[in-house]
Amino acid sequence: MGKDLRGKELGEGLTQLKDGRYLGRYTNRYGKRKPIYGRNLREVKDKLVKAKYEDSLGKPNIIHKNVTVQDVYQQWIKEKEREVRKKTIYEYKKQYRLRISKYGCYKVTSINYDFVIDFMDKLISEGLSLTTIMSYKSIFSRVIEYAVEKKICLHNPFNNYKYPKTVKDEDKKKEKQRRETKYLNERQRKYFFDYINKSRQCQLRNLYKFLLHTGLRISEAIALKWEHVDFEKKAIFVQDGYTDFRDEGILYRKYDTLTKTPTSTRHIPINDAALDILIAEREKCGDNPTGLIFLNTKKQPLTYNNVRSSLMLLVERINNKLTEDKLPKVTTHYFRHTFATMCLESGVNPKAVQFYMGHANITVTMDLYSHMTEDLAFDEIKKMTQVV
Repeated sequence: MGKDLRGKELGEGLTQLKDGRYLGRYTNRYGKRKPIYGRNLREVKDKLVKAKYEDSLGKPNIIHKNVTVQDVYQQWIKEKEREVRKKTIYEYKKQYRLRISKYGCYKVTSINYDFVIDFMDKLISEGLSLTTIMSYKSIFSRVIEYAVEKKICLHNPFNNYKYPKTVKDEDKKKEKQRRETKYLNERQRKYFFDYINKSRQCQLRNLYKFLLHTGLRISEAIALKWEHVDFEKKAIFVQDGYTDFRDEGILYRKYDTLTKTPTSTRHIPINDAALDILIAEREKCGDNPTGLIFLNTKKQPLTYNNVRSSLMLLVERINNKLTEDKLPKVTTHYFRHTFATMCLESGVNPKAVQFYMGHANITVTMDLYSHMTEDLAFDEIKKMTQVV
């Protein structure tokens, strides 16, 4: 085991010279020891990986040395088109086009660790969220990893990248703020539902109420069909989702896609309020060729844009009537978070809430609704009895 000048262990075959440079050694396939020098430890490790790989091939030069990032991407995306949903492919293509395509002319073999640092620093400097940055990094890394699998290049330098601590801390702060504001408290619920109950202009009031009483994702509610409702047992079967996406300029809308995760497919009970909403919708719309429950005013299937624009306009109207404590920019996901919050506040077992929501892990359920922690702490301490 070699050491640096401070005495720190560097690993087998690695050491630091007196002039500050690092030295790595490996034994080639002929039994001869070969030295590798570099200005820093990461450089030497990368060179060692490259040298060992070339030696294992029995060729001193990298094969496919003129292959570009664009060449590899086209092969990779073609394979992915057989494996994942069309909407996912659309997102892959979009992310590649926005941030990665400008590097398409680069040789794959030129994508080293210094390039990765520069690429990631540019993303961070744009002020993007960590989640967004990670999505771009993931696409680029997958393309390079594909090149490694095909032996077009030697290793994937994205695997060695670590996010700066300041970026992680800032993203955690933003994520906490985002979660804390993504539900409606009791006062906000009263403002919102009092208004839609009185307004003749709110055509989707039953959909908003149903989301609040079931915790469904909007994609699940839009795709819910009458055949999925069991009126006798007061239950619904969530098995389909709605999605829309563009591919080569053509807009696709589907109401029978797979749910978000395997655990999202679920048979859940509904309360009397949700049941009354379904009965009201059945009386209003009756049977229709689509079999869908929630339709627009023309009795056509709903889309994300229908619901989003309607909700934005509704919130704006409500806020125009309020002089203070105005509503936040409510999205359909607010109803889902509010449902879970109300369940937990009412003492519903967290495992039941996890099942209602279709979360794969209860940690997801509890982390999402951590905004309740402080209020619950003050309420729960009152339950403690004097023991001394």
